[in-house]
Amino acid sequence: MHPIKAYNYTVAPPVLINIAPVFSSGDIVAFLGMGEFTGFSNDNITAILISPAGGFAMRIDDEDKMQAALQLLEPIGYDDYGNPIDSPDMKKLKDDYNKQVIEPCGDTDNTCFKEKFKDFINNFTLSNGDGLGISYYEATFDANDNRLGTTIT
Repeated sequence: MHPIKAYNYTVAPPVLINIAPVFSSGDIVAFLGMGEFTGFSNDNITAILISPAGGFAMRIDDEDKMQAALQLLEPIGYDDYGNPIDSPDMKKLKDDYNKQVIEPCGDTDNTCFKEKFKDFINNFTLSNGDGLGISYYEATFDANDNRLGTTIT
């Protein structure tokens, strides 16, 4: 289950904020890391998200693209405190995600988040011209919340 709210501790006092009901940019990077953990030898790796907006999944679509993406997203170094310094591709992923998914949807429009995330994940490209190597799925439901099937988006 995806939490609906969380505290933003970067301000004082901490503020309760809404969380986007779709995969975050951090979720995408963590998913790519699961591919590395298995040596990119298992195309059955799946990340599932259940949120107020619905049920979603990411799966490996292209292992070569996924491996290249992970390498391009690796930190280019670390600062004096041990914090990673984002690569240009990581910066682009975070910036594009915020501009294309978060900012247009405010903080409560589930339909907007679903559509904007689908567009983002299907169209995002790295500096090598390739995508992330991920397929994105959405569960479909009828008016009574009975699952009708799963569609690749």
